[in-house]
Amino acid sequence: MIRKWTAFRACVVAAIVAGFASVSAGQCPSGPGGLAIVGGGARCATSATVTWNGVANAIAFDVARGTSADPALATVIATVGPATLSYVDSSALTNQRSYYFVRSRGLPSVVCQTGFSAWSAVSVFLSTPITGSTGPVSVQRSTCGEMRIGWNAVENATAYDLYRSATPALADAEIFAEVFEATTLVSLPENVAGHYVWVRPRNTCGSGPISPGAFITAPGGVTVTGINFSQPTCDQVTVYLNGVNSGIRVVIRVIQNGHIIHELANTPATSTVIVSNPIPGATPGSVVEIEVFLLRSMCSFAEQVLRRSGVLKGASSVSLSTRILTAGVPSSLNAVTVPASPVGVTYSWKKDGQPLSSDGGRITGLTSATLNFSRVKAEDVGEYQLTTTLTCSQTPAIVTSAVLAVRLPCRADHDQSGTLDIADVFSFLNGWFAGCP
Repeated sequence: MIRKWTAFRACVVAAIVAGFASVSAGQCPSGPGGLAIVGGGARCATSATVTWNGVANAIAFDVARGTSADPALATVIATVGPATLSYVDSSALTNQRSYYFVRSRGLPSVVCQTGFSAWSAVSVFLSTPITGSTGPVSVQRSTCGEMRIGWNAVENATAYDLYRSATPALADAEIFAEVFEATTLVSLPENVAGHYVWVRPRNTCGSGPISPGAFITAPGGVTVTGINFSQPTCDQVTVYLNGVNSGIRVVIRVIQNGHIIHELANTPATSTVIVSNPIPGATPGSVVEIEVFLLRSMCSFAEQVLRRSGVLKGASSVSLSTRILTAGVPSSLNAVTVPASPVGVTYSWKKDGQPLSSDGGRITGLTSATLNFSRVKAEDVGEYQLTTTLTCSQTPAIVTSAVLAVRLPCRADHDQSGTLDIADVFSFLNGWFAGCP
């Protein structure tokens, strides 16, 4: 009898196990698909609308919210019926990323004892518009350390844009730094002494009100007010200051093609005008960048840096081409300069080694790169030499020359006026009576 009961129990257990094995795990409801956060203001709102697709045989949906991608750490915030395929979370978390999870509910069974599907997930970062201002800007300095700028924290701000301008006009300002940390005091990545500074909070919704402008004073009352590239000569730099202080050092750097070609360092700010030495290796007509640093004595940290780009005066090369001009018509002899329109240079012309005259106004442009003839004559034939002198005293003049030939289109046009008339007869007679030398 015991042996029969044992055999019967083994058959029942085998049948149950076989039954479990034959049932598909799909009898649990499938997770909802198409999970999304909808609405044009989804990233800039105080609520989030979660939507999903329907699931066959679902009897309800659970909606959960968390601050991480792990649904086990989320909190169920709503359970809705099977016909409801969206949920509006009016207490959504703002200014941080939120994760929403939705799962289907079915009837519990032997195979799916909870009746729950797996979680479907979607995330969103919600921001709210910024209404508060950072307030006025404050500045902190150490004796030989960094300059630091501060402002008031603004609710809902995730970043701050820092503007600067050499004038008090906000329209002239440009963003020079972005601060993403939630801090109200940062070290300046670039010096702004002698400039006006503004701070504006922002987040993904946009920017908030900008702070009042604050003027950042320079160390020791000395501020760089301007840079001139070409005074007194084209290879020197003039820096203008609005104050003097022997405890402030001025450093002037000239940069060409990314390399420092000249530096005037450790110059005390004892004058409001500082002129650099001649710049060795500077190429006239080239673009250079000037950097001016103001430093406290015994300190390496520059409390003001002013940068300017400009063109050094002068021509780097001049060339003339041999030409054949036609007698009796206007024409010109042009020099090609590099750069095309150099400044800080003077021109002088010679013909066959002698200074060229205007011939009663017929020839003009004697002090320019273009020699103009109102009427070309046979006597204009010769070698023309152009001397281009740069205002840089230590730079030699550039000399170039070319031959000018004259074509006579009509031998009867004796006075080379371009017109045959009685004047040609008188011109011939005057020459005939003058005789040969």
